[in-house]
This record gives sequence, structure tokens and C-alpha cells, in this order.
Amino acid sequence: INQYTITFNTAGGTVVSSITQNYGTTVTAPANPTKEGYTFSRWDISIPATMPANNITITAQWTYNIIDTPEIPAYIAYVKVKNGNETTLPIIFDTDSKNASVEGRLQDFDNVITVPSIPNFGKYTVSIPVSDLSSDESRKELTVNTDAGSITIPSDMLANMPDISGDKAQITIDRVDKSNLPDDLKKAIGIRPLVKLMLSIDGKQTNWSDEKTRVTVTIPYTPTEKELKNPEKIVVWYIDGENNIISVPNGKYDPDTKTVTFSTTHFSYYSVGYNDRSFNDVANDSSYAKAVSFISARGITLGMGDGNFNPEEILTRGQCIVMLMRAYGISLDSMPVENFADAGN
Repeated sequence: INQYTITFNTAGGTVVSSITQNYGTTVTAPANPTKEGYTFSRWDISIPATMPANNITITAQWTYNIIDTPEIPAYIAYVKVKNGNETTLPIIFDTDSKNASVEGRLQDFDNVITVPSIPNFGKYTVSIPVSDLSSDESRKELTVNTDAGSITIPSDMLANMPDISGDKAQITIDRVDKSNLPDDLKKAIGIRPLVKLMLSIDGKQTNWSDEKTRVTVTIPYTPTEKELKNPEKIVVWYIDGENNIISVPNGKYDPDTKTVTFSTTHFSYYSVGYNDRSFNDVANDSSYAKAVSFISARGITLGMGDGNFNPEEILTRGQCIVMLMRAYGISLDSMPVENFADAGN
């Protein structure tokens, strides 16, 4: 195979068709695209260039035409490059879905894209070529900050999902309206934030689940006075398809940044929660009280029954293994083979 495809992505401008060229030949730029309200700046890859031995996408860079009307603000996303420099990206708006999106690229990995707060918009999307998320070589990360939360995406996010095909992956964090939730779920979450994480391929929503890859999410949160007294009880809940609340063991509150952070291997609904669980035999002033609160709030320990923790009891190896599995989200083996004779199933 000696021919490869160059796709000129105009990022919302007039369409420029893809072309096919031989490896090693010179790539020349087509006529500059146009886009209402913007001025074409450049292509993100310097042209002319030499055709590599793979398909490539070259994306147009735009400068927003600032209009001297205060009612129409100019919104751009800021990219903080690893070496300390900064650049900008245009924000694309979908007023029907209240979605603000930016176009990310492989060269943006190991950088941070910050999208400003946009009134009446609660959904934010970063669009990245599928090929840029399928690397199984040097692992890099891209962080996108929004007022709904931030999401850190690894460059191998799709590497273990060979069935996924398409040009663009859209990764979305959406601040969810809780008014349509069942009453019991609405009561449990209260005024705390609820977000939905989504993956779409070329605009079609796609399930993402990969036990080998983690996406890190950070949600801004200001605890109540009661919660601040026991921040170890501030947790993250995963809301499954049956509206069940499932604790995310690695979720925790950071008082310095006033955020709740967790990592996940699948996309769904996630909420900040507060699990005010205690045990009859764990005094509030004991040296281990907050540690016990932390692991019990996350379901890592369930206690010994009758509201007791039995802090003076000897921990068995079986109990230790179970708590480790819960802490790291390791699923049970439904069909264990060659298990120890005294370990049952």
C-alpha cells in the first residue's frame, strides 16, 4: 500500500474534500475555506509537507471576528501547552442541545484545554480523531476543563475496542437536570451535582467500557457545613440503568481545590453523594474513626452486622482480600478454578 488519505477538516467551515496521495509526495494546501464570523488563520500542520505512510487529518484554525456589539461575546478555549506556552481553539455552539464543543488533536495531548463558562450551556464536548485515541504505544493524556467538570482522556482510550470505527470521537460531560429523576434518587442526590459522561462516534452515541483504561473526572463541589465536618463521607455515586446507586470507591473530595475527583472505566451518570454511615462501637474521637468512615462510606467495609464494626477483632486474610477487591473495583470470579479448599466459592 503506497497511497494514503489526507482529510482537510475545516472545523465547521466550508467543506474541503479528502484527497489521496502517494507516500513521500508533497502535500499542498487547497483553497482556504470560509466560515461565517471567523477568519481562516492556518492549517494545524505546516503545508507544504511530505506525505507520511498513514492517513492524516489536517484541521483548519480560525480566528473569531470580534464584533463591536457587547451582546455577542467572543468565546474561545485556551490551550495550555506542556512547555508553558498558550494557544487558543474556537468554540463551536449547538444552541438546540446547548452544547459547546472544541476540536482536539493528537498534538494537544499532554496539554490542558480550558473552556470558559458559557451562560445557559451545561454540556461540553471535545471532538478527537478516533485514530488519536487508539494508540497503544506512548500513553499521553488530554485534560479538558469546563464549569460542569473536567475530564482527563488517555490516548489509548479506544485501543482495546477494535470494533469501534469512524472518523471522530466526541467525548461529552453534561450537567444533568435532576427534575426528571425518580423521587428517591432525587432525594438522595439533593442539590449535589449530577453529570452524564458520553462517547459518540461521528455523532452516534456509543457505549464505552474498558477495564484496562481509566478516564479521570473532576467535579466542582461546595459541601454543606455538615459535610465539611466529615469530608471523608463525601463520595461519588454511579447511577446504573435501573437507577441504583453504586459507590465509586476511588471518589474523594479535595478541600484545597473544592472538587470531587474519581476515575472510571465506563461512561454513565455520576453524582456527588454523602454517605453518613457510622458504627455503634467506633467512637468519634477514636484514632481510626475517620478511616473507618472513609471505607464504610464507599462500601469497602460493611461492618460485622448489628451496626458494629468490631475494631478489636483480628482481620482474617479472607476479609483483607475482600476489602482490597472492593477498594480497587475488582469483580468476583464467577467460576473460580483451583481455589483453596477452605475458601469455598
